Amino acid sequence: MIQLSITGIASIDNLKFVWHKDSVTFDPSMKLPQFEILSHKTNICDATYYGVDYSCIRLDIVLERNFGSQKTQIYIPCILIIILSWVSFWIDIDAVPARISLGPLTVLTMITHSAGTRSNLPVDSYIRAIDIWMAICLFFVLAAMLESAFVNVLSRIEKRRVRETIKNVSKPKQLQSTLDDEETQLSEVGMITCSI
Repeated sequence: MIQLSITGIASIDNLKFVWHKDSVTFDPSMKLPQFEILSHKTNICDATYYGVDYSCIRLDIVLERNFGSQKTQIYIPCILIIILSWVSFWIDIDAVPARISLGPLTVLTMITHSAGTRSNLPVDSYIRAIDIWMAICLFFVLAAMLESAFVNVLSRIEKRRVRETIKNVSKPKQLQSTLDDEETQLSEVGMITCSI
């Protein structure tokens, strides 16, 4: 909820401000794209500053933000980008190009969406809730990309370990067969030498 105050001040010697009954009306067909007008209130705020009396009137307007456009333009696209980044969890580990291209693509999309959203908002020196939302969404997308890279590295290490294990298991068999061949050759040579 946002409250706007419009104030007019002038010296009572020159001008006296007074609200008339129903002096502020709103056209029912008037709509703001992001806000709804909830209520308004008129006040008289006369004051004295340094011995001079000032006439003052104030109009307070209470607005409520319409979140329909925020949902369709900010929140739903962010959620869809995060879900798209999680698709890499279901892609086969051996499909490296698909997994690798999906990570940076979703990160860049999230950064572009965040920049576009912030360009439509006023510049502030403090952290807003939408900034926190965008940072959390970017964190989820980055985490999915890093997980994909981590699984790829672990998969390659595991394949290398399995290959080395297979080589080590097959080497003793080859070594045993070569030893058996050498023994038979030696025994044949021995038999030949013995028979001569």
